[in-house]
Amino acid sequence: MLENKRQIGTEVHERTQLIDMGCEVEGDGYSQAYIKFKTEMNFIPLEIELPVYSKSGYAGTIDRVGTINNKLSIVDLKTTQMIDLPYMGPQTAAYENAYKEWSEYKKAMPRYILQL
Repeated sequence: MLENKRQIGTEVHERTQLIDMGCEVEGDGYSQAYIKFKTEMNFIPLEIELPVYSKSGYAGTIDRVGTINNKLSIVDLKTTQMIDLPYMGPQTAAYENAYKEWSEYKKAMPRYILQL
């Protein structure tokens, strides 16, 4: 079951990446939800599946860095039925800190969990 869930997550990340690159994809529910999010939130992706690291000794991949209503934001894509909010806050905060360590952007960034 875990392998199946992992595969779904990988496929959704690949399809949303293709959407962000302007490609046509199958109209499954995940893809439709992502397109709806982009439209309703005026989301413009600037970085897709961006590997980051921190001098503190951790690394990860930010699913999306982009603008939501003209504010630079971090978006983490999830395909799970349940979102573990106590875990998600620190995860996206770590992404934000690592992003700011190597980028010129130093302001606070809104962070979103997008449950597809």
